Amino acid sequence: LTDRYPPLYKGGYELRCRDVAERLAGLGHQVFILTTTFGLQREQIEGNVFRLLRYCGWDMINSHRNFVAAHLLRAYLTRKNYRTTRSIIQQTAPDVVYVSQLANASVLPVLAARADGIPCVFDIEDYWLLECKEYYAEHNNLFRRALRFLLTGVWHLRKADFSNLWFISNYMRQKYIAAGFLDINFRVFNKGVDIVPPSEARPPERGLQSVRLLYAGRLSEEKGV
Repeated sequence: LTDRYPPLYKGGYELRCRDVAERLAGLGHQVFILTTTFGLQREQIEGNVFRLLRYCGWDMINSHRNFVAAHLLRAYLTRKNYRTTRSIIQQTAPDVVYVSQLANASVLPVLAARADGIPCVFDIEDYWLLECKEYYAEHNNLFRRALRFLLTGVWHLRKADFSNLWFISNYMRQKYIAAGFLDINFRVFNKGVDIVPPSEARPPERGLQSVRLLYAGRLSEEKGV
């Protein structure tokens, strides 16, 4: 599950999601990608890539002239994403759902997987899931929660619903714990890239006193530099 997938993408997490999918496929697993119509005029299926979810990021609301109409539209699209995910899950019968990033598709596809009892693994590289929890559960009075439930079908995101989170850095892990996420199988996997094919990689020489590393990216705390 991801809101953008190559060759239609903007940044690094989409490429990492593709790398995970291709590596799993290379190991003999059957992999299906469910993503949005980002960059397209209509829904599209390309082999095992289903570009069927509706792209409904916050930029859509912020750019809309009518605040109420924008929220109603996003609510409709997120409910559609829920139904689409349920349908694809029934078609593909996955053993596990790998969640890369859904900020621009809402968290409802995850709830669809939960409804079918499919275990989920989250690759967390930014604050999207934390922001979803805040949007659906916090800083809202009873009336606003009831209204949101009518629009989206979500009352709030229970803490225990989100286990198996993999973080890009310990900084991100601590941010989620501080926000109330329960540490249930939380792991930190610092990301890197292969500069040579894995089959040609050589282990470092024994007795090596120091290692020279190159980091290419934004110098911000969540990156774990």
